[in-house]
Parts: sequence; C-alpha cells; structure tokens
Amino acid sequence: MNKAAKFITGLGKALILPAAMFLLMFILTRFIGQGRFMTWGNMETILKNTLLSTCISLAMAPNMMNHRWDFSVGMMVILVPVIATPIVQRFNMGIAGYIIVCVIIGLLAGLLNGATYMVIKVPSIVTSLGFYVIYESIILVYNGGLGARLYDPQLLDLAKLPWILIMVGVAFVAFYILFEHTVFGYNCRALSNSQRLAVSSGIKERRNVLACYLIMGFFVAIAGIIYLSMTGAVVADMRENGSATIMFEAFPPVFIGFYLMRYTNLTAGVFLGTLSMKILISGMLALGVPSTLQNVGTGLFLLIFIAFTSNQARFIEGRRAKKRLAAMHADEKAA
Repeated sequence: MNKAAKFITGLGKALILPAAMFLLMFILTRFIGQGRFMTWGNMETILKNTLLSTCISLAMAPNMMNHRWDFSVGMMVILVPVIATPIVQRFNMGIAGYIIVCVIIGLLAGLLNGATYMVIKVPSIVTSLGFYVIYESIILVYNGGLGARLYDPQLLDLAKLPWILIMVGVAFVAFYILFEHTVFGYNCRALSNSQRLAVSSGIKERRNVLACYLIMGFFVAIAGIIYLSMTGAVVADMRENGSATIMFEAFPPVFIGFYLMRYTNLTAGVFLGTLSMKILISGMLALGVPSTLQNVGTGLFLLIFIAFTSNQARFIEGRRAKKRLAAMHADEKAA
C-alpha cells in the first residue's frame, strides 16, 4: 500500500469518531430534541469554535505528550490580545501589525514559561499555576484593568470566513510540517516514549522543551486573535473572561488526538477530536441540556473514550481467544 492510500485509509478510520458522534446526536435530537441540530445557521459557528479550540489544543499537545501540563494556557489566550490590542490600535498598525504583535507576545510568554520551568526544576503544573496567577494580575492591572475591545472592523473580520480559515490553515500546516517532518517532531515523540533512552542517544531535551513552549506561545497567540475577533471584547475579571473554560475545553481533544495519531497525524487527530466535542456540545444544546450539565456530558464521554481505547487491546485479544476456542471446539467435533 502506497503512502497516499495509507493516508486515505487512516483518515477514513479517524473520521469514524466525528461521523458516529454526528449520527448519534442527529438521532437523539430528532426524537427528544428541543432545538434544531446542525442547521446551516449554526454550522459556521461550530466550525469557528472548532478552529479556535484546535489552536488551543495544539498549543498544549507537544507538552502534554511529554507529560508537561500547563494550566496557564487559558489565561495566556486572554493575556495576548489584552496586551496587544491597545498598542495596535494606538499606533494604527492594521491587521498585519496586530497579528505580528500578538505572535511576539505569545512567543515571549511561552519562552518565559519554558525557561522558568527549566531553571527552577519543579513540576510543570506548579510552574503553570504560578504563571496563571501572574498573568491574571497583569491582565487586571494593564491598561487600567479595562481588558480589550476591538474598534477596527478589519480586525473583527479575522474571525470571519475566509480569513479565519486562511490564518488557521497556515498555522495547522506549519504545525504538521514541524511535528511530522522535522527533527523536532522526531525528538518529541522519542522523548515521550522513553526520556532516558532518548537523552542517552544524544537528543537535547532542554532544547526540545523550549521548542514545545514556543509552539505553545505561537498557537496561544493565534487563539487569542481569533477569540477577541469573535467576541469583540474581553474583560479582565477571570470569572467573566472564560479563561478557565478555555483551558479545560482544550484537554479532551488532545487525548482524542493522541489516540487518533495511530490512524492519521497529530494535527488531524486533534482537529477531529475537537470537532467531535463541538458536535457533542451542539447536540446537548439541541437536546435542552442545561449548561451546568454539559460539562458532565463531555466529561462522561471522555471517560468512556479513554476507558475504551485503553482497553482496546484487551478487547481484541479477547475476541481472538474466543475465535481460537470456537475453532478448537469445531475441530474436536469434526474429529
């Protein structure tokens, strides 16, 4: 089987998850739903939310692959546009300037997270919680605690089609090339399999760690651009700016993406995982599930998914054992 056929076959297997989720939600909403599911009116919204969440999940994926959890990601998504927007609008930098300034701020934040983690040598969770509080304080103090608001219609257009597809598409292609076709991606996978063996073979772990955090900063910047362009404004108060929700919604697609990597690449796996979660949330909305219970639904789905995928090899071996046992009984009867 050539590479193209193998890729198409693997992608087809990976697409089973969002297709099955869509079919399940479609059937449920037709029988007991209180709203319309996946209409043309909300499909664009689902696509935009999927692209936004995929950026955040890809920001977390390289670090999570190597068992580094960063809980400051959600606050960084808010921090980047809060710092960049007043600068860009004061000097009238336009779209290009807005993107460049946001990316620079994101890279600096990622670099700061990574360098601190490597210097103080404490678990990444501890470091990220510290930066969560630091970034929250900066947001509350910077620009008088006013948050960020876009007044330029051109900047608001970045969250509209086709601009969001172009911007996110370039970022996704860059991540795919970097992770699948460069030394960084190879080293990242090697370190996740066996850190001690990878380091003993000559892989520079500290360099890889710093690259993972820089990638996190880049995708956090892209996510921050999209988030502010979609909402038009963000407030400084963490209870209202959605930073915690942004972070926790990004975790499930990463786990799903890690599993789907066996059929396709990490970029496509995370995107399809995010799409599946957005279809689930849209279905629960159509079913009339209260927002307080939607997190229960997504958590339950993730629990079932992880339980099934973790025990998949056992299920397959059990089937094979049953087939072997049935074949033995058939041979005994024939004898």
